[in-house]
Amino acid sequence: MPAPAYVPSAPSEPGEKHYNLYPRQYLRDLRMWLILYFLATLAFAFYSWASTRDTIELVRVIPYACFPPLVALFLLLYARMSYVTVEEEGLRVRGPIRRATVPFADIEKARMDTLDRAFEKPELAALKRSNTVKNMGAAKVLCVRVRDDDGLPERLRKSLGSRRLIPERELILPITEADRAMAALKQRLGSRRVQDIVAPSGRRHNRRKKSRR
Repeated sequence: MPAPAYVPSAPSEPGEKHYNLYPRQYLRDLRMWLILYFLATLAFAFYSWASTRDTIELVRVIPYACFPPLVALFLLLYARMSYVTVEEEGLRVRGPIRRATVPFADIEKARMDTLDRAFEKPELAALKRSNTVKNMGAAKVLCVRVRDDDGLPERLRKSLGSRRLIPERELILPITEADRAMAALKQRLGSRRVQDIVAPSGRRHNRRKKSRR
């Protein structure tokens, strides 16, 4: 499968949230099981009540009947609290508990790909075999390669608590509106490179003036 063509999009605003798609896929994968569990619980409650005509049988089932909605609510909250933003200081990856910020100076390059292709290396086969990745194979992902200075990839892995997000030196981020996040990131990286080029030349120019004096 070829890599998806990158179509330039309007860059996202600083702080605009691009939500992680993994929690949404978890809910899709569990949806049928949760519905079946809920219906089976109601059927058992009705059968117990019909057999005994005792309302206490219905009360006993309430905790079990609440389990599927609570799981769905947890995953929805998880989805709302897991996102990526392109900030002034760098790329911020956030989860419900863990978070990390990658300064633009530590980013080598960024690209767009599909989740299936992002995990195509043989050493990442275990991650690719998971049902979640299989079901999301065609989803667009933002891939951000970071520098290997001072063990940065390992530190990010520990900060985020997920090998799936950064299996090696590349952050693999399946997010909403990945094209806009990519445009914002490229804009920031391009501005930084221009600054890195201009600043040294300015310093050289000043030194020349001093030497002429």
